[in-house]
Amino acid sequence: MAVLWRQNQRLTNAKEFVELVNTPGAKVSELRGIDPGQSATAKLAYDRTGRAILMASKLPSVPQDKAYQLWFIVGDKPPVPGKTFVPDNKGNVVLKDEMPRDAIDANVFAITVEPAGGSSAPTSPVYLRSFEVN
Repeated sequence: MAVLWRQNQRLTNAKEFVELVNTPGAKVSELRGIDPGQSATAKLAYDRTGRAILMASKLPSVPQDKAYQLWFIVGDKPPVPGKTFVPDNKGNVVLKDEMPRDAIDANVFAITVEPAGGSSAPTSPVYLRSFEVN
């Protein structure tokens, strides 16, 4: 029963991601793993209202008192914190977030490992990062 629920949840998440991507004006940013998260990959879909969905895979596990945190980066301003998350035992995660108003124009996104409750500024190396496309 649990396997069926997980499969159903994955399908629901994939459907929501595709719906967001197909929203007029929506964008998708690819995040690439940086050492120590070198094998990890992620895609972040977001729209002008701030709705965002992150789908990541192959993330290394984190210690029990830690979590990954999504960051929104606008120009030269300090990174704006997003939600924290812990991947499943295969390193996969789907995170639904609302971009803060001051991050709607973010053009770079990053993921770090932070204390489980999150941080107001990054405290560890970047595991995944998008790169601004001109």
